[in-house]
Amino acid sequence: MTDESTDPTADVSPPDRPATDVLYETGPSLRPAVVKPALALVVGVLVEAYVLTHPRLFGSRQYTEIGAYVVGLVVLVLLVRYAVRVYLLKRYRYTITDDAVRWEYSLFYKTRSRELPFSKIRGHEFRQDRIQSVLGFGSVSFLSGGTNRSLGFLTFENVADPEEVQSVVKSRLDP
Repeated sequence: MTDESTDPTADVSPPDRPATDVLYETGPSLRPAVVKPALALVVGVLVEAYVLTHPRLFGSRQYTEIGAYVVGLVVLVLLVRYAVRVYLLKRYRYTITDDAVRWEYSLFYKTRSRELPFSKIRGHEFRQDRIQSVLGFGSVSFLSGGTNRSLGFLTFENVADPEEVQSVVKSRLDP
C-alpha cells in the first residue's frame, strides 16, 4: 500500500485550489440565438417592402421614404444587437465539476468567470422559451441563498441537453 504523501504519481494541485474532476462541460448552442436575428431580418424586409410598395402610406412620398429609413434603421440596430449577442455566446463555456458549477468567457484579453459551489446551491430552474422548445434546447439556472451578499444565480443558456445538466447537478446535490 502506498502513502499518497510519498507517492510521486499522486495528483498534485496548488494548495489554494484542490483537484477537481470535470463531470460535464459544454457551451451554449448558437442555433436559438441565430433564429431571432433571422426572424427580425425577414419581418424587417417584409415591412420595408410593404412601406415601399405603398408610397402614400404616411400621407406623402417623402414621409413614406422617412418611414422606410426608420424601419431599415431599426432592423439594422436589431441585427447588430443580435450579432453581438451571438458573438458573446460563442465565447461562453459551462463546466460542472465535482464541487461546483462554473460559467466563464474570454473576450479581448479579458476573462470573466463565475463559480457557484454545490454547498451554496439552494435550487435550480429549467426554462425554455418558444424557440428553444421547438429546437430542443433550454436554459438551466442555479440559485443560491437569498441575502444581499449571496452569489445570486448562475445560468447556463441555450444548452443542447438541459436534462443531462440537471441530472448531473441533482446527482451531486443528492448524494
